Amino acid sequence: MGIVSVPTTVNNPQANVICEHMHQTVGDILRVTLHTSPPNDINIANQMIDTVLTTAMHALWCAVNAPL
Repeated sequence: MGIVSVPTTVNNPQANVICEHMHQTVGDILRVTLHTSPPNDINIANQMIDTVLTTAMHALWCAVNAPL
């Protein structure tokens, strides 16, 4: 598939922004989901986390990213 590993530094803003946006997306979806329907037990909470991660993954795959 032609995928090549590229090392990055800790203080690389371009590499960090991707990770930060992913975390922000997961947090936003989790915050909305918990606000609209808080879980009653651990099984529902686990299902909710699975759903939130799946939704975030789909949102990130569908997002259009362009360099600034």
